[in-house]
Amino acid sequence: MTLDILTKELKSVSTADIKNGWSEKHAKSDVTFGLNISSVQKVAKNLKKDAILADEIYTGDNHDLKVLATFIDAPESYTRDEISERIKQVYPSPFSDKFCENVLAKSPFAVHFIDSWKDSSEENLRNYAYTTLAAIAKQKNKLGVEFFVNHLNSISGCIKDEPRHVRKAMYKAMINIGCRDNFLKEACLAAARRVGLIRLNGNSSVDLLLKIQKASETRKPVFA
Repeated sequence: MTLDILTKELKSVSTADIKNGWSEKHAKSDVTFGLNISSVQKVAKNLKKDAILADEIYTGDNHDLKVLATFIDAPESYTRDEISERIKQVYPSPFSDKFCENVLAKSPFAVHFIDSWKDSSEENLRNYAYTTLAAIAKQKNKLGVEFFVNHLNSISGCIKDEPRHVRKAMYKAMINIGCRDNFLKEACLAAARRVGLIRLNGNSSVDLLLKIQKASETRKPVFA
């Protein structure tokens, strides 16, 4: 597969019926075909892993291709230093969300970067830390409850002081942690009681406690 072929495939996706397609605002002024995650993911299902092609795509200026690249990238191929360099090419958007979920969270260094970035003075790095935390909370892994409880306590103490995109990442992380097992559900509910209402969009507030209760009732626990 070549970059030209991938570009043609994405261009050929009809956007007429796509709801919630991203715009240049979401793409931080990168070129975009106005697609969304599900449409890119459909193209990605027919592709093999190709870290070299992903690397080429990340250096370009097409948002849709960058999202696609996260699906064909090889998380295990990265060194710690290479992730540190790669993250400089990422920006808060659906691209960063999928990079954190598909690449960083599946790399051997996910926990290292969560711990390194969560207290960073750069809000974007804090966003990536909690987006990655939200992703690994949905994985079957050997991370103990202490790891997640410590993050719940940290989040509950500062979520209201964070910029909106960091708050959203923290919110997702709390919900996913609360759905891992019953012990973490109770720890998450206790943290949510301390937080109370939070704002995610505009002036509307979200009852975090209620959201966690609903999510834990509908999702299957990770270790069920």
